[in-house]
Amino acid sequence: MLVQLYNDDKMAITKPKNIDEYILKFPQETRTILESVRMTVKNAAPNATEAIAYDMPTFQLNGNLVHFAAWKKHIGLYSVSESISELLKMSF
Repeated sequence: MLVQLYNDDKMAITKPKNIDEYILKFPQETRTILESVRMTVKNAAPNATEAIAYDMPTFQLNGNLVHFAAWKKHIGLYSVSESISELLKMSF
């Protein structure tokens, strides 16, 4: 079953397939910050791979390493421990 999501303006939301698509949906000022977070994580963990997990940009290295996301008034950076990862798996 396909679930269609909508934003506050009742416009259809397309889920991003990768981090580039995720970042492109935001205004330029937010994109600049998201790209900075992305490059910081890439520099700190060069062997990590990029993905979308739990609808957020994610870097994976032996499992989910870190997620980040843009919100209305802030950017969130979420480190992932094994116990948090297990809770997320049960929630989705």
